Amino acid sequence: MRHFHCDGTEVHKGARYERVMARYIPAAPASNAAPSQNLFTWYAQLPDPALRALEAGVHPGTQQLLERRWRTSGAMQSTWPDFDELPMLFRTSPPEPAFASQPQLKPLANLHNWIKHPDEVFALLATQMPPGTAIAELSFDDKSIQLRIVGPIRNPERNEPSPFGDATFDEYGVRDTEWWYPRDQAGTSCSPGHSLQELTALFAEAPNAKNSRLWSASFSCRGAGKLPDTGGWDLRVTRM
Repeated sequence: MRHFHCDGTEVHKGARYERVMARYIPAAPASNAAPSQNLFTWYAQLPDPALRALEAGVHPGTQQLLERRWRTSGAMQSTWPDFDELPMLFRTSPPEPAFASQPQLKPLANLHNWIKHPDEVFALLATQMPPGTAIAELSFDDKSIQLRIVGPIRNPERNEPSPFGDATFDEYGVRDTEWWYPRDQAGTSCSPGHSLQELTALFAEAPNAKNSRLWSASFSCRGAGKLPDTGGWDLRVTRM
């Protein structure tokens, strides 16, 4: 679960934490329908001088709106009784009331710096690529990995599949979607593509592969000095 917060001026993208109430997530959700309640309308009716802080979430199984309201008197009102299942959603607690006794969100520990540990990139992709698929393009830096595989990839917007599919992984190794985003434009993509083992070996042989100042890496089949069907790595390093 990625945590975002607003400081009154802008929204900040924070760290990831264990998914709140994860045990209630359906193994095979029937739909991705959002809660039917209009939360903008609901919270527009909230002005209350006695309300000091508000937490709200959605039950992953029932889509029920869950709330905790903290009053200036120190009292707390909650629609979910188990604090262990619904820990504090605040990362910076309001000055009142005191939240110290309440369970906190549990941070994920598997934070990666991909460019410093390329072997972890290839190890992750070995668990993510469908059997028998090939890589059309691959790039990564310290915080993300962008992968394009050779299809066919299901395209729900039309009757025929797309030739390529994309996935992006963040610094925790979490995918942006559980499905492959269909792509048609080959662009710099390799076709029929390369196996993960081939790309791993080519990376090991590339100039700057072990350079401590490496800050980005990308593999494709278009560019200066590259063969259209073979491709090559571009490994960029920071200036001294």
